[in-house]
Amino acid sequence: MAGEIAKEAPLAIRQEAYPVVVLSHGTGGTAAGLAWLAQRLARNGFFVIGVDHHGNTATEAYRAEGFLCWWERARDLTVLLDHHATGPFARRIDLGRVYAAGFSLGGYTVLSLLGAITEMPLFVNWASDKPWGNGPREFPNLGELIPTLLESNPVFRASWDRQSASYMDTRIKGGLLCAPAPTVRGLTIDSLMKIDVPVSIAAVGKDLEAPSDLCAEWVHQNLPNSTFTLLDPGAGHYVFLCECTDWGKAHEAEICRDAPGGRSPFDT
Repeated sequence: MAGEIAKEAPLAIRQEAYPVVVLSHGTGGTAAGLAWLAQRLARNGFFVIGVDHHGNTATEAYRAEGFLCWWERARDLTVLLDHHATGPFARRIDLGRVYAAGFSLGGYTVLSLLGAITEMPLFVNWASDKPWGNGPREFPNLGELIPTLLESNPVFRASWDRQSASYMDTRIKGGLLCAPAPTVRGLTIDSLMKIDVPVSIAAVGKDLEAPSDLCAEWVHQNLPNSTFTLLDPGAGHYVFLCECTDWGKAHEAEICRDAPGGRSPFDT
């Protein structure tokens, strides 16, 4: 009997290994802002890992470098996976079943993890006539800071020089993009066309930060193995965040109040 139990033990351990989802928040956000998604995934048997991207998160002071060097975000998630592969949860996660989900700039991050390649001139040329082309709401003059950073900051310069490297993590078997940000227009079409894992794309109709026709639908058109869903034609960009507190509604109205007539696509 003892021998039979010993033989079955490794199988029991394997059965307790859970599929993994890594989460990437949007510009200036936090992993906690995607708790609604993490909770639903955890309830359905996923091991969820989130990260606050340095310099681009509300948990610390914003840094222009963190807002400009988007490609570094993918590396954050790869390092997290590496850590958990040998950490205390190593026997509880199944690295053969790893997926990535991201909101806004996090959607770009997921695509970078899947092998999409960045070329900043593509984005700069496309965004030049857009109202947010010089920077997001948190950093509206961001583009103007690039020349100074390139001249004075060797760390920034080194990162800028590797923007078009591949940050593909072959452990990622699929992705979810929630209202992917305009930064996706800095990805090469050729690299998007080469992504062959399944990707689900969700968007809403009153998105002023990442208009669905310019961002989510454009990605879908250039991503062979993708699906696209318009969740609510009346909802805005920040419907993909957790519901705000009363303080948030009073002090961050732009984020906490949705477009007139809109509702959360996750109410049900």
